[in-house]
Amino acid sequence: MWDKKRKFLTFFEEMALLANNKMLDEHVADYMFSYYAKTAWESDSFREGIDPSAEHWGLLFDYLKQAESRRNSSTCPAPRNLKL
Repeated sequence: MWDKKRKFLTFFEEMALLANNKMLDEHVADYMFSYYAKTAWESDSFREGIDPSAEHWGLLFDYLKQAESRRNSSTCPAPRNLKL
């Protein structure tokens, strides 16, 4: 099962890479994926068998921090002008 979990987390890293390179709007990425990325990463049972170090998951750590910052600074729960 750990391989499926790694693939799931790797998907979020790929999404973060697209958002960081402006190929995907960061607000769209947050709206569509941040809840799932955060929920999976914060679950001890989900991370079982996965090395949670920043060395291995740097893109994911950075994305989660940036998404949290954007979420805390937003006055609206969903962005109004979503664009791809």
